Amino acid sequence: MFYVYVYRDPRPDKNMQPVYVGKGRGERSTKHWLKGNTQNRQFNRWLTKMRSVGLEPAIKIVAEFDDEIDAFKKEIELI
Repeated sequence: MFYVYVYRDPRPDKNMQPVYVGKGRGERSTKHWLKGNTQNRQFNRWLTKMRSVGLEPAIKIVAEFDDEIDAFKKEIELI
């Protein structure tokens, strides 16, 4: 099973705005938060900032798919 997930900014002045949209399976949605993201420097800087101010992003799986192609389509739609 594949899914599409969204990271949202938890800071009060950011109103839970989306920061990152991704596609994955298994533990992929939390991997960025736990280990960082070396592919996307801007997102990694944001993750580092959240840690430095003691906040955690809101991570939500927004859709699930049996087919990876459908998950890619949803990811693109949300981006």
